[in-house]
Amino acid sequence: MIYRTTLAARGQLTLPKEIREKFGIKEGDQINFEVTGDTIRLKVVPRMRIEELFEQLPGAAVPYPGPAKEREVMRTRHVRKEQR
Repeated sequence: MIYRTTLAARGQLTLPKEIREKFGIKEGDQINFEVTGDTIRLKVVPRMRIEELFEQLPGAAVPYPGPAKEREVMRTRHVRKEQR
């Protein structure tokens, strides 16, 4: 199937709704443009999970504890501030 869109004045393209839905593309997602000769190929950059982002932090030898543990730590910090 072929879809057509028009380039806006500021160089922006609108991806058709059917394509966004089919590939799960959401606002803020990144898209790579691969150029080969006179052909442009669009590829969606996969989103990183929070665990993958956490592992990239300096000194992140400890695996991400998960959202439940993160909430527990934040509650503990909040309680400590109130006790001061």
